[in-house]
Amino acid sequence: MSASHGSGPRRPPPLQALRALEAAVRHESYTLAAEELALTQSAVSHQLRELEALLGETLFRRVGRRMVPTAQARAMATRIREGLHMLESAVERAPQRRSPGTLHLSLLPSFAFKWLVPRLGQFHARYPEIALDIRATLELADFRHDGVDVAVRYGKGHWDGAESALLARETLFAVASPRLHQGRLPRNLRELRPDDLIGNPFEPWTPWLRAAGLDWPEPHPRLVIGDAALLLEAAVSGQGIALTRELLARDDLAAGRLVRLFDVAVQDGRAYWLVWPKGSRKLPMIAALRQWLQNELQRA
Repeated sequence: MSASHGSGPRRPPPLQALRALEAAVRHESYTLAAEELALTQSAVSHQLRELEALLGETLFRRVGRRMVPTAQARAMATRIREGLHMLESAVERAPQRRSPGTLHLSLLPSFAFKWLVPRLGQFHARYPEIALDIRATLELADFRHDGVDVAVRYGKGHWDGAESALLARETLFAVASPRLHQGRLPRNLRELRPDDLIGNPFEPWTPWLRAAGLDWPEPHPRLVIGDAALLLEAAVSGQGIALTRELLARDDLAAGRLVRLFDVAVQDGRAYWLVWPKGSRKLPMIAALRQWLQNELQRA
């Protein structure tokens, strides 16, 4: 049944999902679309499944190793491409008002909420002459048109037309509130229950389970949260066990709101990077931000 057959108006699809559709149609590949958008292949697949559910339409069919778009998907991709070009044109014509002492910073909401915001006072104490305009978003900043000077991105470190500097590599491990099950946390892997796991469509449990020696299929948890910061808040409130990045959980672990479970961790193939356009006129301020971020992230 089409999602548009309900009594109320259908909610508009997220812009990120529309970008994923346009790229996947153009490449006929989820993997190449993910590389272009600096996302994981599973994230692109998840966004397209949600878009299909919202539209009530099948958008891709697998033929061998290719994901072949349907006629409906090709037509939508053409309209999306036209709309994106119109948005880019509108931004290009918009007047740009910038304070010469302001850095316009784009970054993921989870990194902003769980790590950067609690430390902003330290940055401003060190660099009082630099104002930060923070834009927390899942959208990948387009330096040519979005008015963004610098971005913190999570990926593999290669973006066309941009310079990048490694900030921190990441490790994934399991955490829970010390109050989970009235404090009766699993003491070993034999006591771990699939029902306790919180899901994240962008961070599957399977690599961690394999590292733990557990030959489980990918769990289908009762609670699935696609935002890393909200995932940790759910764990803090005792909703279950979360698979998290060390950096995002650092403050909650230090404060005792979360505890790490088991001596099992997996290396993530991605990392946090500072990214800026080649030839930026704000290199001195970007260099200051880079030095401060690298120093703070290296602290134990």
